[in-house]
Amino acid sequence: SLVGSEMCIRDRPCPLLGRTAKFVPNSLSRRYAACRLQALEHCMKAETHRIAPWRVEACSRLAVTMPYLLLHLPAEQGKGGYKLRELVTRRLLLAEQGRYAELIREALDCEAACAAKAYEDCGAPMPEEPDEAKRRRQHERAATRAEDGCLRAAAQALRPTGTLPPGPETTKSISDLYALAEEEPLPPPPPHRATAQVHPRTVVARIRDARGTSSPGPHGERNTHLRTLLVSPKGRDVLTRWVNLWLTPGLSAGIRRPWLNCGLVALDKGGGKPRPIVLQPALLLSLIHI
Repeated sequence: SLVGSEMCIRDRPCPLLGRTAKFVPNSLSRRYAACRLQALEHCMKAETHRIAPWRVEACSRLAVTMPYLLLHLPAEQGKGGYKLRELVTRRLLLAEQGRYAELIREALDCEAACAAKAYEDCGAPMPEEPDEAKRRRQHERAATRAEDGCLRAAAQALRPTGTLPPGPETTKSISDLYALAEEEPLPPPPPHRATAQVHPRTVVARIRDARGTSSPGPHGERNTHLRTLLVSPKGRDVLTRWVNLWLTPGLSAGIRRPWLNCGLVALDKGGGKPRPIVLQPALLLSLIHI
């Protein structure tokens, strides 16, 4: 049950290391939408009911993590590979039965495997790839993305931008770009006043117009996953209530905190100068642009 999984969800690490599927299998889109929307509804009910703050935050963390719990890919394919449809079907069955704790434990095992693989890769440096082979691999990647209709992603594959390695030096360079004076006070909080409600048509238009090739946020949700929610008969209503919930004055910190975790990628502008790119949850990013 949801109550039994609250302790498990509190122990889940962030940011996540694993990857999620780019698309939801078409035959499972309605079941995925039902499970995803149910998690959002649990979160909204927790905000309106008087329960312990840590339980409100647990419901919010489950809502923000649900795409990863259902769509994360194994750390290694193995000899036989994996079938995405079978993986997602089994996880959807667990979610429909309310066995969230098992979903969370499976995701934690995947995170441990991803961490072990990353540690192993760091221990053995990759051999330097010849320029011709690297260029040929870029052309193959660009051709694949162009066949999928992702022309912008194909162009980026031909003009890859390097990233700065994570470490204290990169962190300090980014901090220097956005350093605040010590005597500069923080701006006052906005006044609590009623805000206009967002119309369902605005929410649907924003989700459908979002770029499908955008990178996922720290919890693995993509714009393509959000479009899948619209196949549900109640998808538009739940998403509209979710958007308007965030416009409510005095929204509790337990709801907001899990959604404010962001990923950060430091692109190399040349000469070691970083260009930070913030990766936010797709649902939260859709709120910003409404």
